[in-house]
Amino acid sequence: MKKIIWRTLLALFLLAFVLINWLAYNHAYTFTHFVEHPYRTNPEPDSLNSGEKMNALIYGIEIYKPKTHRKPAHCQVICLRTADSLTLSGWLTKVPKAQGTVILFPGYASAKDALLSNALVFNRLGYHTLLVDFRGAGDSEGIETTIGYREAEDVRTAYRYIESLQLHPNIYLFGNSMGAAAILRALSEYQLQPTASVIECPFGSMLAAVQGRVRSMQLPTFPIAELLVFWGGWQNNYWAFGHQPTEYAKKVSSPTLLLYGNADDRVSPQETQTIYTNLAGKKKLKTFDDLGHEHFLSKFPEAWTEEVKNFLQAHTNTQ
Repeated sequence: MKKIIWRTLLALFLLAFVLINWLAYNHAYTFTHFVEHPYRTNPEPDSLNSGEKMNALIYGIEIYKPKTHRKPAHCQVICLRTADSLTLSGWLTKVPKAQGTVILFPGYASAKDALLSNALVFNRLGYHTLLVDFRGAGDSEGIETTIGYREAEDVRTAYRYIESLQLHPNIYLFGNSMGAAAILRALSEYQLQPTASVIECPFGSMLAAVQGRVRSMQLPTFPIAELLVFWGGWQNNYWAFGHQPTEYAKKVSSPTLLLYGNADDRVSPQETQTIYTNLAGKKKLKTFDDLGHEHFLSKFPEAWTEEVKNFLQAHTNTQ
């Protein structure tokens, strides 16, 4: 009798183990692989009916590939080729008597037009801008995202392109969330030396980012986050647990302005402080009150503009 009970318990355990890993595999896949569609946008979870919610629970929520819906009035559309043979889309806007060029990178499931307002501010401040769609997003090739890991190659590609144009020796990098994480990895892995970088709300690690997203859905983080990170990395052929902007920061020697919202429910103050502490070069941390994981410019345009303007001017090399 005892053997039968133990065998039954073991069978139930193995069944539960397989089931939870199967569910995690599905969710990791939908999280890192966008769905192509010409016009659909991603629905809010609360808008799903009961059947759609059940399907999402089993197979994950399909995320449509982010599309661009607007572009600058006067820009040059460019195509860039990465070292791993992907085509990226960018918008280059030039201004008279520029003090340098700012390259902008959006966050997860966002296209380059999400940072169009930021680019316009940089243009008014006297900087050329290059808005870039990461691989798998906007008008760039692909449907996959590695949440900033391989996107670091996109940062390098855009940086080298601006270098080749010789518009101005000052080159700046700006990124939000995943874009900020990709910048930190690019600076660490490819030894880029921009004049300065401005990064908003980067996550401390891939695991921490997934834990934050799971918490925002009011679910227990363990073991859900760990399984999602494992299967997401396995599906995309990299060790996702090693994707740690906190570690990348140790090799960043160029000046960095780190922006953070103290109401961020996805990135903890500890993650932000660790990144800031680890940054090897000149640095400044600016915290915005009552701001979550969002675009800071939209909530505090004057304060954001003044903070960024002063930082860039302090690190602008005159020709």
